[in-house]
Amino acid sequence: MTKNKWKTSFLISLLLLVASNGFWVYATIDQAVSYSYLSDSYAYVSDAKHELGKLIVQGAAKYDLGQDDILHLLRQADPDAFIVEEGNSILTKHSKFAFDQGKLSYVE
Repeated sequence: MTKNKWKTSFLISLLLLVASNGFWVYATIDQAVSYSYLSDSYAYVSDAKHELGKLIVQGAAKYDLGQDDILHLLRQADPDAFIVEEGNSILTKHSKFAFDQGKLSYVE
């Protein structure tokens, strides 16, 4: 009788070990796939923001917009936004507008 209890306990322990290892393998693979999608999404948004920044710089040059003009447009677009002017740059919640001699040089 004790021989059968030992076999039963061993099989239950083995099944629990296999099940817990299966869960951890699944969780690791799931996290890896999620991280991959997140990384791709971040790269896409970063590229889109870079391209939009280039368009803004080109538009500012075309219409001869200076630092004061950009600051005015930003404050007009969102009056409640936290916008800070520091030297040759304007910082907003999501972007930094950098100026060189009063002309917009790049947007981050």
